Amino acid sequence: MHHTANSDFELVRNASRKQLLGYLRVFGILGSMRGLHDDADVIHAALERVVKRSRREVFLRVLAQAISGESSYAIQAMTQMLEKNPDDDLSKVVMALCMLMTDHPDGRFTLDNVIATSLDQDARAAALQVEPLVPLLLQRAKAKANSDWNRPA
Repeated sequence: MHHTANSDFELVRNASRKQLLGYLRVFGILGSMRGLHDDADVIHAALERVVKRSRREVFLRVLAQAISGESSYAIQAMTQMLEKNPDDDLSKVVMALCMLMTDHPDGRFTLDNVIATSLDQDARAAALQVEPLVPLLLQRAKAKANSDWNRPA
């Protein structure tokens, strides 16, 4: 099927609200993962204002940023969430995951703390699912930090 500008416009015009939000979410995540944080932030901020479950939107944003290696961006956003709700153990798991993806020294401690002390069963379950991945995440973070992939020529 050959797409033209008009057929693409019709596709968007006929899309449901849910589909449009999904498209925006994908563009925001891809932008974050590719390091286009300023552009992606516009999309993510709009989604966080529009979508009722904005915590999920923040989680998607920060995980995409951590995947791109932008830990300061991701950790800052999670720190702000935790300042508003310091007992949100699921947010702590997401923060630990972001830290681990970028070899932040407190990632393992944060994850272990949720596993050991959290009364939130969903957060503990999430932490226990992440825990076996810790060596792989740390290895990936170190390899990425040592690679020339993100360095300018």
